[in-house]
Amino acid sequence: MTKNFGTQLGALALLASFALAPGCSLLTGPDPTPTRFFLLTPMSEKEVAGSADPAASVSLGVGPFLLPPYLERPQMARRTAANEVVFSAADRWAEPLDKGFQRILGENLAAALDTPRIVLFPWYKTPLRWQVKGEVLRFEADQAGEVVLQCIWTLYDPAADRYETTRHADLRRPVDVGDADAVAAALSALLGDLADEVAKAIRAAPSSRD
Repeated sequence: MTKNFGTQLGALALLASFALAPGCSLLTGPDPTPTRFFLLTPMSEKEVAGSADPAASVSLGVGPFLLPPYLERPQMARRTAANEVVFSAADRWAEPLDKGFQRILGENLAAALDTPRIVLFPWYKTPLRWQVKGEVLRFEADQAGEVVLQCIWTLYDPAADRYETTRHADLRRPVDVGDADAVAAALSALLGDLADEVAKAIRAAPSSRD
């Protein structure tokens, strides 16, 4: 009797551990929504507003761009109210979002300015004509059916140790917030919009035409 009772307890413990395992349930089976991973992507050739102006083919350092702490996590974020953000259980970024943000912005700027002379922060003893850096305030989808990129960015002249311009960007695009692939694509497009804004400022800077 004692041996059988011990065997039954062992079987129950095994079943309980199986039921508590991630993604498993005796009632529902495996999790029907597997994790998906997304990347930001650069502008396509058709979307690039490049420049043949030789003055625009400059060396440019990109970064740092600081993201708010709530975005420093792998889960994709969506703002559902002014003071509430929810994170997807299944949709995640395939790389740290700050790294992807900076890399794709750099690729877009290389295309918009028609220059290969782009370096990403951090760099060491690299002579640069310009540096663009900033602080990201928002970079997510929201309850209004939009993706939003708000940031304060600065164009800095390292040689003169001077800030050429500082601007507040508020960029938005419509999106189906329930489609994670569409959200990733729309956020990528916002980085193209930001690159266009920065490229225009570089072309317009007096020292770019010296």
